[in-house]
Amino acid sequence: ADELQIKMAQGAKPGEGGELPGNKVNQTIARCRNSTPGVGLISPPPHHDIYSIEDLAQLISDLKNSNRKADVSVKLVSEVGVGVVAAGVAK
Repeated sequence: ADELQIKMAQGAKPGEGGELPGNKVNQTIARCRNSTPGVGLISPPPHHDIYSIEDLAQLISDLKNSNRKADVSVKLVSEVGVGVVAAGVAK
């Protein structure tokens, strides 16, 4: 991959993500998500291993080490206090 993106939340449902209808779950998506083609999914899945900025920093480091050529980015939900989180992510 050329780019790896961590999505912390999606749309108006922070922490839960949104629906990915079954008709959009093709073979590739199903394989990546350990699912079955045609089965609806919650997208993106919750990150049960990220509870702090330090946890996120470790995930970014792991991703960079797994693919040194890929850019790693973090998509944050826009809400009150997101500036503090974004500053932590940038560090």
